[in-house]
Amino acid sequence: MDAGLKDVARGIAECIGTDGIAIGDGYEVAFGGACPVQGWGFVDEHPCYFRARGEGWRMEFYAFGSGVTDHTYVSKSCDEGVRPVFTHHDGGYGEYEAGWMPAENVCRHVAEAIAAFRASLAK
Repeated sequence: MDAGLKDVARGIAECIGTDGIAIGDGYEVAFGGACPVQGWGFVDEHPCYFRARGEGWRMEFYAFGSGVTDHTYVSKSCDEGVRPVFTHHDGGYGEYEAGWMPAENVCRHVAEAIAAFRASLAK
């Protein structure tokens, strides 16, 4: 994670708990809540959705122009057959810990998922 994102994540974690915005080069993902922690935004104009619950987290990326515009549309679009073009996920938390993920960890996981998504586009 670049130094700028570390500073943003640290400030969010100290001030807001589980709510915040992960901001970086070409992306902005607003997140918050608990059980689950959820976030949505855009990465290089691709809609994305972050969710942390139970023992792990995942981030989904949708095609530009897919019609996915925010978190409320993610479930509706899945019902209509719109699927993410890329998903990145991980576990490693205790049974219910991911649902209480601090903002600093969310920012770190969002940055990790975005790096994996961008690497997949470069192939």
